[in-house]
Amino acid sequence: GTLRNLFAQADNVKQKKRRESLIENAEKVLLYRELVTLDDSIPTNKMTSSTLFQGMSSLRMSSFDSNRLFDFYKRMELNACQNQLESRLRSSGVNYKPPPSPEEYKGVPF
Repeated sequence: GTLRNLFAQADNVKQKKRRESLIENAEKVLLYRELVTLDDSIPTNKMTSSTLFQGMSSLRMSSFDSNRLFDFYKRMELNACQNQLESRLRSSGVNYKPPPSPEEYKGVPF
């Protein structure tokens, strides 16, 4: 079903706390869903004025700092992304070194 159907049937939920939570948070959930929904009606030729743009494949990232990305994933607690990046880097043979552990930082004066 859809979120709207779920909220329309909220009164039928037997668990009191779940029912109350659905009813109380319906507007927020619908707003959040709208905020994270990408607008796919924008034509790609309006996305950039750069003469370098040569279609969607030209937007592909050619290189990146894997250690910096790994550190970002770690700080944001994006564990699945962190594990996937680590796995891909190991299998690709890229010279990858994970960030130091807190133990390795003990002797560093800040």
